Amino acid sequence: MRKRHIVFILSLLLVAGALGTLLWLRQRALPESVRLLPESDAYVFVNFKAIRRVANTSLSGIVREPEYEEFIQETGIDPERDLDDAAFAVHSIGNNEHRYSEIFNGHFDTKKLADYFRKHAKTVIRYNQEEIYELPQENRTVRVAILDLDSVAVSNLDDGSVIRAMVDRSRQRGLPQRGPQMVQEFRSQIPLTSVAWTIARIKPGDNPIMQKFYSPTWGTGFTLVAAVAPSLTTGTIQLKANAMAGTEEAAKQIAENTGTLLSLYQAIEANAQQGGGDPDVKAFVDSVKVEQQKDKAVLTATLPPAFLKKMFQGEAGQK
Repeated sequence: MRKRHIVFILSLLLVAGALGTLLWLRQRALPESVRLLPESDAYVFVNFKAIRRVANTSLSGIVREPEYEEFIQETGIDPERDLDDAAFAVHSIGNNEHRYSEIFNGHFDTKKLADYFRKHAKTVIRYNQEEIYELPQENRTVRVAILDLDSVAVSNLDDGSVIRAMVDRSRQRGLPQRGPQMVQEFRSQIPLTSVAWTIARIKPGDNPIMQKFYSPTWGTGFTLVAAVAPSLTTGTIQLKANAMAGTEEAAKQIAENTGTLLSLYQAIEANAQQGGGDPDVKAFVDSVKVEQQKDKAVLTATLPPAFLKKMFQGEAGQK
């Protein structure tokens, strides 16, 4: 009897350990930077450190605007080299206009960074123990806060309370933080190995192309969950996008419309390749497939590592 009790207890411990591991992995699936973002209409996360490793490139060669080059010279920070990851919340404010809240993680000289922001800020606001720099840009104000030695928060929303809340959440990093509601709802669709992903609520009226293909079966829209993740078996990069339509009829319509656009694009690309195109681009385009899976439309594609490298260096399709 005692032996049975021991086996039973060990079994419970194994189950508890397995559940704990799963919960831990799910927690890790949501990056720290994403947890600091506010509620919004869409989210994007990019792991630049992982992309540099997968693509075996420093992501150099990107064309730099003069202001961007000035930032690099004054702060000593080269984002293509020093940025580890970035998380974005996209806010729709009407009239097809968007604003952004962002968290950047990397290797920063915070003193030089603070000096740069003070130099260019129209106002420096003291919030608790932090400084929030208000920088004028076109017809809006960009607010920036240095959260710690390796992270920075940015927001260009008119509401200054958004970045203050991001600062507050950064000061509670030791406490459980679930992150934005939409990310919580759909993060199980994102592979743990993803180097980039997006979750967005898509409304047909927000996109002129979608308006042409709109079907009443779509209702008010759908949720797009897309991720890019390395394949551990083939060495390629896998792209998967799920359009969570809510009904099978809507998913079928989205898959058919996307398939029509895809066939048109593949035909155009095939003609371009006859004149001597990029084989990596051709391999990517040929790999794109779309199908209906119950109440969602699923698009998949394979990216050769060389294509990913060219894409981030601004060279894809230019050969």
